[in-house]
Amino acid sequence: MNTFITILLGFFLIMPPCFAVGLNVRFKTACARGDLEGMKKALEQGASINGKDKKDRSCLHLAARAGHIYCVMELVDSGAVLELTNKLGHTPLYLAASRGHASTVLYLVARGADPTRKERHGECALHAASKSGSMEALNAMLWTKPLLDMRDDAGNTPQEIATIFGHHHIVERLAEAEAANYRNMR
Repeated sequence: MNTFITILLGFFLIMPPCFAVGLNVRFKTACARGDLEGMKKALEQGASINGKDKKDRSCLHLAARAGHIYCVMELVDSGAVLELTNKLGHTPLYLAASRGHASTVLYLVARGADPTRKERHGECALHAASKSGSMEALNAMLWTKPLLDMRDDAGNTPQEIATIFGHHHIVERLAEAEAANYRNMR
């Protein structure tokens, strides 16, 4: 037992607690850059999969925002929480939708991320996709048949957001989806 304590003390003298902090920084950097191998290596070394930075962003936030689909897939498969929010209340899905990363949006929704979850200003991922003008990101969420009349804190629906930002193709697509939802209700 005495040898074990000596080895343990030696480890902490050689590898101070800041080692874990450096590891998590390397992990977040790999996620943000799309470095799948670096990310996997950091996970194997014990990086915190749901740890957050000063802006309350997890690695899944960083990878989703940048559209690094393979990193997103690995993180989710390794246990990353889909609905973690950053300081603004944004989920990884919201960030992917706001950047128009359709494959990331589709994957997150298919794995259970909620496209109607609201951030701190009442916007959801549908609002974010409408604002970005990404038809692909919008379509990646519409198959779940979300409520299209959700309003943000300013009282705007995703369709009204698309109108404000001049994304007429999004306005038309949302009108089509709303009509299809109405037909299916009858």
